[in-house]
Amino acid sequence: MTQAATAEDLVADAFVVALRRLDAVPLREGDARAWLIAAVRRLAQMGGAVTAPVRSIGALP
Repeated sequence: MTQAATAEDLVADAFVVALRRLDAVPLREGDARAWLIAAVRRLAQMGGAVTAPVRSIGALP
């Protein structure tokens, strides 16, 4: 995976976190930006994705 692709994945995951924790995101624009940047940094340190594991629901008819 390229660095650009990794960065895109981290940013996407940060927005997933923001949507899940919308009440924790500051309302002011500059504060929200800082919150998202911090979320991206935390995700990068953790190794990335925060999405739930995919589970099989069986075969389609």
